[in-house]
Amino acid sequence: MQPMLISMGVPPSVSSATGMYMIMFSSAATSILYVSYNALDIPYALWLGGWSIVGFLVGVRIVE
Repeated sequence: MQPMLISMGVPPSVSSATGMYMIMFSSAATSILYVSYNALDIPYALWLGGWSIVGFLVGVRIVE
């Protein structure tokens, strides 16, 4: 999608933001489907999310 937007003359920053918005929307929709079918392991998802936040914070500290 992003190369098509860039070839249409859309600035790269706008193209990138549009692509990230589409990924966020599809991820949220998929999560809602998994929750509605009771196929999502909530404790595991929270555990994984917590460690992802820890990794994010450590990565930011290293980069700074």
